[in-house]
Amino acid sequence: MNLPKGYTYNPNNKNSIAYCINNRINKYVDTTHLENHTIEVPVYKNKIIYGEEISTKKYSVTLSAPNMFEMFSAATDDFSGSYWCLNTSQQDGVAAAITEIGVPDNQEIAPYTSLSSRLVAFFKKDSVVVGGSGVEDDPYKIK
Repeated sequence: MNLPKGYTYNPNNKNSIAYCINNRINKYVDTTHLENHTIEVPVYKNKIIYGEEISTKKYSVTLSAPNMFEMFSAATDDFSGSYWCLNTSQQDGVAAAITEIGVPDNQEIAPYTSLSSRLVAFFKKDSVVVGGSGVEDDPYKIK
């Protein structure tokens, strides 16, 4: 993906990770049981610090990245993944990520930075989890 200057989290911008999550990942994730929800993307002046956002933007999406401050950890069992978060800054190139050991990274994201996606979704009211444990080898079974 060719990331634009600023790395803003915007599901309407084809160069944004948010666009990929909301419009391309659904090729690999069954969204039948998911409903659209509104996310509020906080925008910070420089560093991404809780309570110091200068504005927010709302978007209606099916899938999104988590907010850095709502996510207690993104570490996997084998500590192999770092994850994009939806928090962004007006400062060029600064975006939020959770590192492979579960620590927030609040620095400039370089074009060669490799980060994964962890999805946030909301199930429709009539959906029921009937099995599975929600991990790669045993995903949830929903009906």
